[in-house]
Amino acid sequence: MIKRLQLLKEAVPHAKRIGLLWNPDTPWHQGVVEKLRQVAPQLAVQLEAVPVRTPAELSPAFSIFTRTKTQALLIVDAPFFGIHSGTVFDLAAKAMLATASVAFQGKTKSQLITFGADSRDIFRRAAGYVVKILKGAKPADLPIEQPTKFELILNLKVAQALGLTIPETILMRADEVIR
Repeated sequence: MIKRLQLLKEAVPHAKRIGLLWNPDTPWHQGVVEKLRQVAPQLAVQLEAVPVRTPAELSPAFSIFTRTKTQALLIVDAPFFGIHSGTVFDLAAKAMLATASVAFQGKTKSQLITFGADSRDIFRRAAGYVVKILKGAKPADLPIEQPTKFELILNLKVAQALGLTIPETILMRADEVIR
């Protein structure tokens, strides 16, 4: 999440206030919000963290972002936001907010920045686990692995709609650029 915040600030350098959508019902979100609050001053941004638990809370959350003059939006990974990503990205577009998140169900067309573990790589590595288990290995004996390959996708159509020019430093690191 910290890397996503850094990328968002790099892509929207004028942003002084960045919104944060998170779900307090997701156990690990509170810790993520605390870590992001610690990093935000180093990036010269204030976080407007708005907790959202239900679909009915999405529109009011974006009203808060508009009222507080939020300039970009970071979405914390959660199944809830994936399920409601269409609504989230529609509201973000109406509020003219550049967004950064993981690729929710492969939806990258409405986001400025998509950054996260490469799901194809994860599935390939999971297949290796399946083979080991089918050959008799006990799942409890297999090591837990962290993602090793990450993917950065930039959407220049969204950038253009928001009047943003994406710096070359980010474009050069992108795995995919949507034009």
